[in-house]
Amino acid sequence: MPLWLTILLSSLIILAIAFSRYGLGWLLAESTALAALWLSALSGRMRPWTWSRRHFVWAFVYCVFVMTTFLFPLVALFAGQLISPWWCLTVSLGIGVLLAFVIWPAPLRYWQSQRPSN
Repeated sequence: MPLWLTILLSSLIILAIAFSRYGLGWLLAESTALAALWLSALSGRMRPWTWSRRHFVWAFVYCVFVMTTFLFPLVALFAGQLISPWWCLTVSLGIGVLLAFVIWPAPLRYWQSQRPSN
């Protein structure tokens, strides 16, 4: 399966879960988050390899944003009948922060290895 088709299908599934659980408002919020994610990744203007090396804090925040964007529909799918959408967002943000803390040493090691030796 081509990469663009995988990205499109996964985005549609995420949006369908958000819409089916919480309606049009959360669909628009999730689609805005996905659009920001994909546009910043695909535009090339951000220059992620050099930008993230210079702005570690914002790179971490972006990592948390990505995790939260993908985790919200999963939390809504499994716990959406029991808790409100705001609690689903809070839980997905908490899990996103924890996952970002767990994986954060790997990008730091990679950026250290890519530094010029002079």
